[in-house]
Amino acid sequence: MRYHKWLEKNIADLTNKTFVITGASDGIGLFSAMQLASKGARIIMASRNEVKNQKAMEKIYRVVPQAKLTYVHYDQSSFAHLDIFVKTMKQHHPKIDGVLLNAGIIMPPKNQRTPEGFPLTTGVNAINVYYLLREWLGFLDQHNREVKLVFVGSYSSYNARLNDVEELLNPRLSRMQQYAKSKLAMAMFHHVFQMNLNLFDFPVLDHVHALLVHPGLASTNIAHSLPKGLGKFVKGWIRFWSQDAEAGALSLTYAMGHPFTVNGSFYGPNGPGERFGYPKKLKLRKHFSEGSAKFTYALGQYLKKEFSHVRSE
Repeated sequence: MRYHKWLEKNIADLTNKTFVITGASDGIGLFSAMQLASKGARIIMASRNEVKNQKAMEKIYRVVPQAKLTYVHYDQSSFAHLDIFVKTMKQHHPKIDGVLLNAGIIMPPKNQRTPEGFPLTTGVNAINVYYLLREWLGFLDQHNREVKLVFVGSYSSYNARLNDVEELLNPRLSRMQQYAKSKLAMAMFHHVFQMNLNLFDFPVLDHVHALLVHPGLASTNIAHSLPKGLGKFVKGWIRFWSQDAEAGALSLTYAMGHPFTVNGSFYGPNGPGERFGYPKKLKLRKHFSEGSAKFTYALGQYLKKEFSHVRSE
């Protein structure tokens, strides 16, 4: 593991801590799981593909033989799948010290939608995260002394704007516009939760601390769904300008495992343009908070109106 010395200096002893990492079977999620496990944390790897996740576990065990890893099936593409996940977590894993909201997609095949009818990118990356938290966060707050909730954003959100829910539902936006707006939604959720605002679906949470991170430009498998020629070009461009997934994971690991992170903080790379580098505290952009409560409330109202029959137990 390349960053052993940095981890020893910056990450606490995480023995007896349990962290959930969504999208943990590859990319920055996998390496964050590895890094946190190396410091003693028990990691619940919440991933969609069990076979792929088993290979990820084997990769971690080769580097961290003492790693404590558990697999729980997690599919962020539909409310039904999220209901099953939440039920499993409530029944079998009620004690959680942190949740790393890493799962997401970028550039899926055009015109795909979630089972609920949302554009796939904004549905998976934003709307369904809201649904997950609506169904699970109150339980976590009631059953744990402190829960660290880490939202994985992107600096693609720096130039995005999000004024109402309809923008997340607009299939005519380009896939990159959808991605940027979905990541801005994550930043806005972060603002709402770190302020502990008493909104429609979220009463006052006494034990939740919200943090926001972005990994810089990390070379992962984000272009796998592109046409072969374009995908090869994009992957080459990303490798040239970016850091690898292991380096990109450091900001996520820092937010989860540093002993003195503060509720409401934002972390990302310290290099030029925030493309790469070691984690540092970043300044929150003004538009991350502007209208965040109004937007989050409106999303809750929309889901109540359109999906009032959908509610997990």
